[in-house]
This record gives sequence, C-alpha cells and structure tokens, in this order.
Amino acid sequence: GKPTDFDFLKVIGKGSFGKVFLAKRKHDGKFYAIKILQKKIILNRKEQKHIMAERNVLLKNVKHP
Repeated sequence: GKPTDFDFLKVIGKGSFGKVFLAKRKHDGKFYAIKILQKKIILNRKEQKHIMAERNVLLKNVKHP
C-alpha cells in the first residue's frame, strides 16, 4: 500500500527512528499501526549493516581451515 491508501489518525508511539501512527486503510476500513521512519536514519543504518556484513565475511575467512 501507499501512504495515500491510509488515513493517519494519531501518533500512538515514538521510537528512536520515527513515529508509529494509528492508520485506517481507506478501501476496507481496517486499522493498522504504521511506523514512519526517517529516511536519513535508515540510510545510515543500511551503511552500518553493510559494514557489519563485510566484517562477518572477513571473520568467516579467518576461521576457515
């Protein structure tokens, strides 16, 4: 779904990476908790994961007989 498929009703939680909204899907009226993340933080996290993956590959190669 796209953000335009939902009516965002209120903020029900706040985390370090963004806010959690109570949202209602327009076409069936179902309620969802949707976390809206800040893109800048996600991009930083992706780089961290990439760095961790490289580190794990290096460690695996060190342990290899």
